[in-house]
Amino acid sequence: MSRRMSGVRIRVTAVAAGAAAALLLLASLWALAFFEREQRDGDMAALTAGARGLALALGQAGQARWTAVLAGWPGLSGGLPVQVAVYDLAGRRVAAWGSGAEGGRAALPADVRSALSGRETAGRVREVGGTGSAWVAAEPIRAADGRVAGAVRMTLPATPRARHLIHQWALYGGGMLGLWLLATAYAYRRSRRLSLRIRLLATVAERIEAGEAGARIRDAGVGEWAELGAAIHRLAERVEEQRARLHREQVTLASVIEHMTAGVMVVDRAGRVLLANEAAMRLLAPSADAVAGKLHADVVADEAVVRAVDHALATGESARLEVAGGRAKEARADVALRPLRGEQGAVEAVVIVAHDVTSWRRLERMRSEFVANVSHELRTPMTAIQGFTETLLDGALADPDVAREFLTVIHDEAVRLNRLVRDLLDLSKIESGHTVMRFERADVAALARSSAERLRLQAEAGGVDLQLDLPRPVWAEVAPERIQQVLDNLVANAIAYTPTRGFVRLRAEEADGWALVHVEDTGIGIPEADLSRIFERFYRVDKARDRRSGGTGLGLAIAKHIVEAHSGRIEVESQVGQGSRFTVWLPVHQGARQGDRPGGGQNVTVR
Repeated sequence: MSRRMSGVRIRVTAVAAGAAAALLLLASLWALAFFEREQRDGDMAALTAGARGLALALGQAGQARWTAVLAGWPGLSGGLPVQVAVYDLAGRRVAAWGSGAEGGRAALPADVRSALSGRETAGRVREVGGTGSAWVAAEPIRAADGRVAGAVRMTLPATPRARHLIHQWALYGGGMLGLWLLATAYAYRRSRRLSLRIRLLATVAERIEAGEAGARIRDAGVGEWAELGAAIHRLAERVEEQRARLHREQVTLASVIEHMTAGVMVVDRAGRVLLANEAAMRLLAPSADAVAGKLHADVVADEAVVRAVDHALATGESARLEVAGGRAKEARADVALRPLRGEQGAVEAVVIVAHDVTSWRRLERMRSEFVANVSHELRTPMTAIQGFTETLLDGALADPDVAREFLTVIHDEAVRLNRLVRDLLDLSKIESGHTVMRFERADVAALARSSAERLRLQAEAGGVDLQLDLPRPVWAEVAPERIQQVLDNLVANAIAYTPTRGFVRLRAEEADGWALVHVEDTGIGIPEADLSRIFERFYRVDKARDRRSGGTGLGLAIAKHIVEAHSGRIEVESQVGQGSRFTVWLPVHQGARQGDRPGGGQNVTVR
């Protein structure tokens, strides 16, 4: 900045000094020419008047006294260094006055001849007796009777006057030089003040450009400087407003992008990552390290996405593909790529938008599995009903015992089919939230006792000891008929999977605002690999045994949704060959649904 300002100061001073020098030179030339002309005209007038007066005095004195008159002549006023020569009518120089004047016969100048003929002559001659250029005035001398008696020639040499003029030129030039130096110094001072003001304006402008808040010109001066300072002040305010607005927009945009569920990544034409939000890192990158400035090939985990980005940068074509979703196991991401073009139409960057479609793909898989399971579950009883019916129609009705056996099978399969349809409808209503549950204060220990009594005959038939540890009431706000349904399912499963001489125990207790019902058995247990899936629809650990028991594969799924509707949960602990324990957590008060223990979903504990 200082160097630039020095350059400005030097240029302004140089321009001002040059302009002043040109003006002073022109003024000097004009003044000197004027003074020279005035001096020349004055000298010629004095020379002519002096020659005329001397000629008159000589004519009145007579030729005999010319020498005496000339000797007493005082010279011209102003002390001009003139030379005077007096000629008689014959052209002889008879008297002389002044430095360098000589008498005797000499070549008669033309102006003297003209004067002897009676004409006055004045002008400049080039050579006069070797003395160089001079101004000359020649006058005829007339006697008393008016006749020409001679001539007087008065000469003013140019050399002394030239020296005088040169001296005047030197004095005037010195004065002009002094004026020029003063003008240059003044211009330098003014240019320095100008450069200081420019430096002040430039400094404030640079501070404004750098984003410094409050950068202002405190004292811009007066006149145009004050107007310029006010304009910069207004500009600074507008720039700050624009920057503040842009900053707010950038913060808002960055916040929106960062909190988007979709992953957003921008790659420039050099292949470097300009921007990547958290979702993009999760779906596309193998790690959570910072990626800004890195090559996309070093950031994106999937090679297909890397190739698609390279292709989009090279051709400007959009692309869409589905790939494995980054760090999450079994995750899937739908990736769309769109090039960004500049003003000239060239590809400047590629925007990558990735959507997590894992849940969609899982939902599609579950839907497919559900349809397949439902089809299978429906086809099994329908096939049995159709087969036995065809057998009966083919003649088995003639045998009453066979007919009765076949009709019993058809009846059982119809009951199973009806139960399956009922469970499907029930599960659908619960999942969709269309089931109305009427909550009331109920004793869940009594509900557990009721389930035990209802299923005691089934337990006795299987040689299973059904034990109750329900010494006192345990109250909770529940929908009694729905919790009864859950407990019936858990107790029935426990009896079904417990071998002879085993036992099933029911316990109820209250802990920290929660009502807990435990269903324990000494059955075959559940393998660890199956624990996380037993609450899925149609999932069976022992498919053959489950079908023999008449189960639909929906009981635990329905139980899970019912308990979740109570803001509770089901826990299961199991060990193969030793048994299982299911625990139902229910809030004592429904107002405490969002209490210390969050509901929704089952907890699995493996011993």
